Amino acid sequence: AGASTAPDPGEPRRGADGILRVVTLCNLDPRKGVLEFVDVVEASAADTRLTATIAGGATGAMTLESLRAHIGAVAPAGMIDACGPVDASARDDLLGGADVFLYLSRHDLAPLSLIEAMSHGCVPIVLDIGGMREMVGSELARNVLSPQLDRAALVREATGLLRRYGNDPAALDRDRAVARRRYREAFAPERFRRELEGVFVDG
Repeated sequence: AGASTAPDPGEPRRGADGILRVVTLCNLDPRKGVLEFVDVVEASAADTRLTATIAGGATGAMTLESLRAHIGAVAPAGMIDACGPVDASARDDLLGGADVFLYLSRHDLAPLSLIEAMSHGCVPIVLDIGGMREMVGSELARNVLSPQLDRAALVREATGLLRRYGNDPAALDRDRAVARRRYREAFAPERFRRELEGVFVDG
């Protein structure tokens, strides 16, 4: 695996209010799993205390206004915030306060946003496309879902994972630590520096 060039944000913080915070970072495009994100969060809310944020800019396929209208039609008010594009500082604040990075894109093969999320200790839930499985690592393999699932089955699988984390704080804390460790071992800048030093020494 390669290394992220994003700085290490340090050890993650965890809210004490028992609310599961779920985020995604992506351009607003149905191929990025935005609508499935909404479905999963809405389905999980029946027995899980959670809030969710979708951060990303509009595309030709979806505007921020159309996404907000869709959210308003299917989810309780205030549950899901579609906040539009964010700068680096706001992105770090968002990921730093989140528990789960729910990224159901069928379009991105190795997104930097996944590495950034794990650097903050966000537990990833992703599809098994491109390099996603390798990026997430074997300890979180249960969170890598088949892209062959139809939409209803995908929502059921992802909802089950969110409910587990929302109702089992120990499991959430354990997998947050796993995600953070995976970042440190595979993608942190110091690893990249060590790899470069090895190249120069070997050369």
